Amino acid sequence: MLSSKCLSKDWHCFDISCSLKIYKLLTTMCRIINVLNNIMNVMALYNFFLWISS
Repeated sequence: MLSSKCLSKDWHCFDISCSLKIYKLLTTMCRIINVLNNIMNVMALYNFFLWISS
């Protein structure tokens, strides 16, 4: 969990561990979004080929 320091508006309390947690969270979200985009692209191509072949 994010510590109270992390959520504090006082940027002096923004320590390294907090920034690492946020960085990991963001990179994980980016990976999930990339995977979803890839799935959508594959499905779009599949539908396109089905449409051409019909």
